[in-house]
Amino acid sequence: MKKLNKVFLISLIVALLATFAVILLPNSIYEYYADPALNDIGGSYYFWKFLPEDKDIVARLTAWGLFVLHFGTVMYLLKKLKDNPKPKGESMSKYNYYLLFTNLGFIILHYIHTIIWYDALATDTPVWSSQGSVIVMLILVLIMENSRRGLFFGKKMKFPKESVKFVMKNHGIYIALATIFTFWFHPMEFTWGHLFGFFYMYLLFIQLSLARTKIHNNKWWKVTLEVTVLFHGTFVAIDTQNAPWAMFLFGFAIIFFVTQIYGLKLNKLTIMISQITFLIITLVTYTGLIGDRSLADINEVFRIPVIDYVLVFVFVYVIYLPYHIKKMRNKEPNQIK
Repeated sequence: MKKLNKVFLISLIVALLATFAVILLPNSIYEYYADPALNDIGGSYYFWKFLPEDKDIVARLTAWGLFVLHFGTVMYLLKKLKDNPKPKGESMSKYNYYLLFTNLGFIILHYIHTIIWYDALATDTPVWSSQGSVIVMLILVLIMENSRRGLFFGKKMKFPKESVKFVMKNHGIYIALATIFTFWFHPMEFTWGHLFGFFYMYLLFIQLSLARTKIHNNKWWKVTLEVTVLFHGTFVAIDTQNAPWAMFLFGFAIIFFVTQIYGLKLNKLTIMISQITFLIITLVTYTGLIGDRSLADINEVFRIPVIDYVLVFVFVYVIYLPYHIKKMRNKEPNQIK
């Protein structure tokens, strides 16, 4: 376990260094467009990308090629990790090390790619594809963790076991795809939103690389990964000013206090005091005593949690639908008899 903890600590330090290395990059979107805002076509516009007519075909092919190679390599190593249990007495498999070094290698390649071509996958894919992939990842985690911490104030939902089993079995494939796609979607630009976003991706790469270890299932580490999106979303909203910052801060915080906090095994008094404190801060903010929000804006607090919780049930029962149809078909011959 000491070796695993040491590898984990070193991985976090490397993630921080790799994040701050972005500051040293010599190029920026402003070197290609004097005013990228002139290309703005509305809410779906992503500021840090080339226009299609300015897109270098080599930049496009290399970005997509590296994304496919990154994802394919990680999937191969995850399969090997699954098929080859770690040696007895060891806290990690050699494939965990291979995954860590593979992800680090592709971080360096993305760094080089940004210096040479700058652009990534954003030109060829809509901005919601990156945002949506991360949201779906968080929803899958809510489904998987329901059996341990519940979904609403510690209350466990009775989801169809077939749906939960499907998510548990396949979540690694989707999360690898979502994180690697999001990583290659963005060019490495020095803004606080990008820095925090890339750091978040690096943390998810660590989680992916340490699959089938005790760190991967550590409750504090898992909740940290879920809650990090709160800070990232808030930073991006403040940085870009294209969405209310409080929607992300308080929206994701609601999910923490309604669901995620119950996975930390805290005593009831601590949980209750934390929830009341959050409620007071929310009311103070939306009564205009601090900040720029008012009671007229308070609906934004509920947008993210409502969408996420609704999608949890949508996902569970959409996944269950083919199993249900199969059960109904199997019953039909018996009914005829």
